[in-house]
Amino acid sequence: MLRPYQLDSVAQVGAAFQSGYKRVILCLPTGAGKTVIFSDIAHRAALKGKKVAILTHRRELLSQAGRLNSCDVLMVETLNNAIKRGLDLSQYDLLVIDEAHIGNFRKVLEGFKGFVIGATATPVSNPPLKDSYNAIVCPVGIETLIKDKWLAVPKTYAMHPVDTSKLATARGEYTEASLDDAFNRPKVYEGVVSEFVKKWRESRPRKT
Repeated sequence: MLRPYQLDSVAQVGAAFQSGYKRVILCLPTGAGKTVIFSDIAHRAALKGKKVAILTHRRELLSQAGRLNSCDVLMVETLNNAIKRGLDLSQYDLLVIDEAHIGNFRKVLEGFKGFVIGATATPVSNPPLKDSYNAIVCPVGIETLIKDKWLAVPKTYAMHPVDTSKLATARGEYTEASLDDAFNRPKVYEGVVSEFVKKWRESRPRKT
């Protein structure tokens, strides 16, 4: 049973396709269940006789056989080898790209005429995703998921405050160099491990 916002996600992706967009980014926060959502869409498409392939970097997805047994689930390495052996992607009506921001499947999409769903929690990449996709669906944000108790309220622990006023940005993300300059200092991480172990002992047997 899908959660209400997951049902809404399925509906929004369908509406985007019906509006004429063929390549849609499905953007949801980590923990919202992107895999559950695109698996449901893939399952529905397969029931209609459509040929579906899910392209993934994660071996965990391969174990989700129940809902995906009507689809082809391919690891990126497997896909590249299959293409070299002559796999024709035009046989598929729908491709689902897991972790679309990584970009390993960019060349795969070149010339593909079918529908594409790119699932990600971080729709920022270089080159930009807009080069490969023409619509984005963002059904729900972290604040709503926390308010509706689908995600836990985060608790942050810090040993020493960090001056973030000098952090630089590029393409909407903090640059690696400025992050390294701000955080990679002995004072920042001094005592972090011992404090973590102390809090872990206090919280057992909870997950950490």
